[in-house]
Amino acid sequence: MISRTVQIGAGHVKQIGIGGLSPVSIQTMWKEGILVVLKESKEYNKDALFSILERIAVLESLGCDLLRFAVPDMESAQALNIIASKTSMPLVADIHFDYRLALECLKGDVAKIRINPGNIGKKENLVQV
Repeated sequence: MISRTVQIGAGHVKQIGIGGLSPVSIQTMWKEGILVVLKESKEYNKDALFSILERIAVLESLGCDLLRFAVPDMESAQALNIIASKTSMPLVADIHFDYRLALECLKGDVAKIRINPGNIGKKENLVQV
């Protein structure tokens, strides 16, 4: 039995298939903080963003297809949206406990939301995502 294929990515984000007959996708988890991208004003820290984008490009050159980011709070969701708007690498928001973080990530260019339905709260929260 072959599983279904899920397409992720659109617009400027590279499209890849997951599952089905698609090749295995190589992914990794980002291990550093991303809040350095945010400034107190409405703008973002261009130097910090450039540094993150350089490291994403290195991962892509090594064969990484997907890059997962932990999104523990609203500021992280906003920072991830900024990063996602500047790269073609499909970025995945790893959400736990607060469905509103997923909704915030969906406002940007995040390619995929990863949630655990068991810890996202009420069924109504899951339906909103």
